[in-house]
Amino acid sequence: MVISRFLERAKLKQYEIEDVENIMDAPDVALLCAIAQHDIALQALRSVGGLHAIAMVASEGEITAVLALQKGCKDDPSLLLEADTYASILSLFSPEKNLLHYEESLRFEVETAAFDLLSKLCMNSAKGRLAVAAAHDFQNSLNRALEIISEVCIDEVDEAEEKDEEAEEKDDKQVESGDDAEDERRKQTMKSDSTELVSTRVEYPKLLGASYSFLSAMTPVRGARVSLLENGKFVKASSTLIMDDSNSDLQFAALRAIVKLAPYSNNDGSLSANSMGSLLHSALSAEPSISEIGNIGWNRNLYHVQAVEGALVVFDSLSESNQENIFKEVTSRYIKLLKSHSIARSSKANERENGGELAFHLTTLMMVARGKECVAKYFDSNLVSALSNTVQWRYDPKTTIDQASIAYWDATTTQCLQILSQILYKEDSILANAGIRVKNLKNSVFMVARPGKAPRKAIDFPSALKLISQNGEAAAKISAQRILSYINNN
Repeated sequence: MVISRFLERAKLKQYEIEDVENIMDAPDVALLCAIAQHDIALQALRSVGGLHAIAMVASEGEITAVLALQKGCKDDPSLLLEADTYASILSLFSPEKNLLHYEESLRFEVETAAFDLLSKLCMNSAKGRLAVAAAHDFQNSLNRALEIISEVCIDEVDEAEEKDEEAEEKDDKQVESGDDAEDERRKQTMKSDSTELVSTRVEYPKLLGASYSFLSAMTPVRGARVSLLENGKFVKASSTLIMDDSNSDLQFAALRAIVKLAPYSNNDGSLSANSMGSLLHSALSAEPSISEIGNIGWNRNLYHVQAVEGALVVFDSLSESNQENIFKEVTSRYIKLLKSHSIARSSKANERENGGELAFHLTTLMMVARGKECVAKYFDSNLVSALSNTVQWRYDPKTTIDQASIAYWDATTTQCLQILSQILYKEDSILANAGIRVKNLKNSVFMVARPGKAPRKAIDFPSALKLISQNGEAAAKISAQRILSYINNN
């Protein structure tokens, strides 16, 4: 009845209100939004087309209606495609709506919810992404997201001028110490010139994170992608946030957006392959803390997965020094990851979440880097030990792995075997210089954790290789046979 009344008045255009009026003053509108706040009632509204009615109210910037849409589309964002509901959300960024007259905190709350809705629709749906990109107000939403992100970095010129003015005022007041003030100003100038740190200002982190999510979702659209790559302030702000560990959620959001742009980086734009490489190296070496409240659905392993995915795209285009830095961090990261899963298993399951995915990406990069002279020295006894220990841990009869991670760890183990088979078939002098000895592989002892008990020995390396050569998949089987042949003949 409420929806019928609402739609009847909408058809009669009785909701054309003046700027000074509030749409929520209409009793049926207020009741509609109130009903939509309850999960059970919201499901009933969805079944009779109520989301479209709520969208009409949301397009006026009514926060309760926007939040109701956010809740109603949480499990199925494609509902926004019904009756062009997404267009109502995009219209919030139209200059004609003029949300500027809203109280600032309310305006930002509305925009945060709107960007969140749009990003969820576009992130995993090509149909939704194309619909949004073709909408009338898409460019306005894109410009607003870029504006929000661009405000992160404080303009260095303005900041410098402000400091100069303050220094001059101080000189005028303290004429007798003029020489000292000049010396101090010179020292400050030298200090600022010697550092690359950029001042940042983040007043509404949730709005900033939602803006990043929306832009990340739209990178497959060429027009949106070009706007990001050509916007120097966006690249600068994103680079700064990746380097800044004061807000790990924003670190992840900025990194995800930059990685989405990795395939389109070039040396002529503001985001070159080498600058991308430096950012990804920084991300790989970071240990971001995960906030207990307001987390946007990520964990530390997933953060590093993003970094390695980007590195895989640009690795061959990087300078040798960048390649070396990244590869060194990759090997170190892999050794830590293996220990966290086998030797020192954490009691917190979320600390192992996406671990298999990260292991697969790390070993994939090792295979990509194999044969590059600049990283040859890192294929040493420490890495060989970690790779062989992976095989022992994975093929130990008592090892248990989460079902969601088995495929990743199986693929990782296969790649470990392939890398080992490549490393071992080298001249003896090269292996000796790397500290790699056959005896160590034959007698490899790997201790694995047991919950509530003392650590135990995992299966020995030669026995694991025999199991694989009998029951492994093709690539793993052939690689295991090659390694066994090398061990037996040396």
